[in-house]
Formats: sequence, C-alpha cells, structure tokens
Amino acid sequence: MKKVGKTILTILVITTLVLGIRRLLSHYDPRVRVGSECSIPAIATQQMLFADDFEEPSIQEFWAEPDAGSGRYEPGAVATTNERDARNGTGCVSITLREGDVSDGNNNERAELDSGKHPFLGRTIRYQFSILIPNDFPQIENRLVIAQFKQKSYHNGPIVAQRFRGGRHYLSIRTIDRVLDGRRYFPLPDLVPEVWHDMDYLIRYATDDSGFVSVKMDGEEVVRYCGPTASTQGRNSFYNKIGLYRDRWPDPMTIFFDDYRLSEVETSRAHRSPDLEPEEDATPED
Repeated sequence: MKKVGKTILTILVITTLVLGIRRLLSHYDPRVRVGSECSIPAIATQQMLFADDFEEPSIQEFWAEPDAGSGRYEPGAVATTNERDARNGTGCVSITLREGDVSDGNNNERAELDSGKHPFLGRTIRYQFSILIPNDFPQIENRLVIAQFKQKSYHNGPIVAQRFRGGRHYLSIRTIDRVLDGRRYFPLPDLVPEVWHDMDYLIRYATDDSGFVSVKMDGEEVVRYCGPTASTQGRNSFYNKIGLYRDRWPDPMTIFFDDYRLSEVETSRAHRSPDLEPEEDATPED
C-alpha cells in the first residue's frame, strides 16, 4: 500500500509540475500580446454571412444538423420561443441540456447550435449574439462552456471559449503550437440573471502573430489578445458553437440566445486602447 501511495503522489507531483510549466510558457510566449500591448485594426466594411433572429418557428438552415458528426443536441433540446421577452422582436431560442445528452463517452454532455464549418483562415470574422441565463440557472462548480470557437482537426480543445463556472464568467484563449500547449484566461463581466447581455467577438484566424481576438460585452471591449489563433496542424475549417457543454451533471440547464450574426470584416488602420490592460488568469482550468 505504501508503494501505491508513493506512486500516486509522484504522479500528482509530476502532473502539477507539467501544468505549471505549461501555464508559465503560455505567459511568456513572445508571439502573444494582450491589452494595450495589442494593436487591432478598425473595422472598415462588413459583410453578413449568416444571421438568425429566432423569430421563425424553426432555426435557420445554416445551423448544422443536430445529429451531424458526433452529435450536437437531442431532439427537443433546441426550440424557438416567444414565451419570454426577447432581446429584440418577439422570439429567441432556448437550449436545454439534461444529464447524458449527446455524451461523447468522456463524461461530457452537450446541447449546442453549430454554425457549420467554413474556410476562415487568413480572414477576420465577427460573431455577435445576445445571451440570457434565467433566475433558476444552476451556478455550480462544474466545467461549463456557453460559446466556443474551434478549428477542425485541432484536438486540444476550443481556440476561444466563453465559460461560466460557479457564477464566474471568463474567457480562455489557446496559446497554439507551443511545445506545451496552454491557455490564457481573462475575466468577463458578470452574467446577471434575467438580463440580456450582448457579446461581440472579432477574430482574425491566423497561424502567426497577425491573429487577434477582441471581445466586447454590452458595448465595452473587455478582452484584447494578439497572437496565433489557428494551428498549423489543423484544417482551414472553423466553426462556432453556442449553448451548453459541460462535464456530466444531474441537474438540467436552460439558456437563451438571440440575434445571432456571423460576418466577414475588412479592416483599416490599427488603433490602440490604452485603458485595456493585460489581465491576470481568471480561473485556470481545463
């Protein structure tokens, strides 16, 4: 038993050291700049590619099928509704996740809308949507992703993920293609129950330091990051998912979205934001 205990302790120590080194390297990546160190071009023109106001009885056709790939949501989990106040108009979409829904066999479960995969490498894409959590939304110490931006065949998780755990609202961004792949974490303003919050992401997908991520919440820029936002090991195939992705949990969850927009942006001159300073890690976790 003593040998087993020593072995377990050794494994825990090694794992802790590896995670610590990975986080340290992600913070000292010379390709990465955050806050006022990061210069992002201004938007010159914008072309709408996809939109859904969720005013129709069904969601728009550009959303991927629920059973495509490894599955996205169970029948009945996604529904447009006019039974609560929408962000605009009369309709929004509700997404409900129950224990065991679309489990991938790794103790995960999901109910998510998927924008479909698109060749966005070298392009600047803007994602806009509004989000609302109800009063009875469980605020638990369990991994929960409510929006994620991914690259096909990049197997280290989402490049950008909007997370909500135990009432803490924060963002993770991958530091890509380093010896030890890591994440940077940024706090986001609170998600106030029964209040619509507007999210606005501007992402340039690039494998070099011309990539960037700018995030606005309720009209204010809250995250600014410059550095690689695509992996050389992944395909030129990018997609956005909104909804609920979590580690297995017994309680159901329902979240609401409205006014989804996906646009391609042409940028002009660069500008800096001296008021937006680098942030410390919000909640370092997987």
